[in-house]
Amino acid sequence: MSRVTPWLSWGLSYHTGVSDELKGKANIEYSDDWQGFFQGLTNSGQLSLVNGIIPSGTKASDSSDVVLEFSTPSYLSTGISVQLTPSVKVNMDVKMSTWSDAETLTINFKSDNTELMTLLGTIDTLLALETATKDSISIPLYFEDTWSWSMGVEFDYSDRLTLRMGYEDRQSSIPNNRQTVLIPLSDMNVYATGFS
Repeated sequence: MSRVTPWLSWGLSYHTGVSDELKGKANIEYSDDWQGFFQGLTNSGQLSLVNGIIPSGTKASDSSDVVLEFSTPSYLSTGISVQLTPSVKVNMDVKMSTWSDAETLTINFKSDNTELMTLLGTIDTLLALETATKDSISIPLYFEDTWSWSMGVEFDYSDRLTLRMGYEDRQSSIPNNRQTVLIPLSDMNVYATGFS
């Protein structure tokens, strides 16, 4: 923050968005019902033409190294700090986040023969969804850019103790009609207290 006057400070901050990759391992366990259903289809002989297009049902589990690709938003924020009295300071901030830059959450499977991905890739091809292949799935996020504001008060109780309290009106980047269990974030009213 830059001191504009003896009682007023102003700040501006920008954080660029980042493309992240998280690496890990996916272990998928198939139920007896899953295995029985697909074994029944392939053993009937009627679906021999689609061998390899649908799961065989012969595996109890699959394992694959995976890479998750995700973009985090950029942030632009500005704020002021006003020294009302020698012991009372009020801080106010406004922040804009470009969540719409995070269009999809993509999971890449390094093994292209998992039964789940075989099924998802086939369904995607049949329905022309363009979200899954035999080795990846892209989940559309439908995020929106957000604005939020916050306000806080500092009180110098003594030379050794400062009391703080604040409030933030944080808007969700996920529209109400797009809420999922994948990223369950809604609007929040955040209250905070502290001391130093």
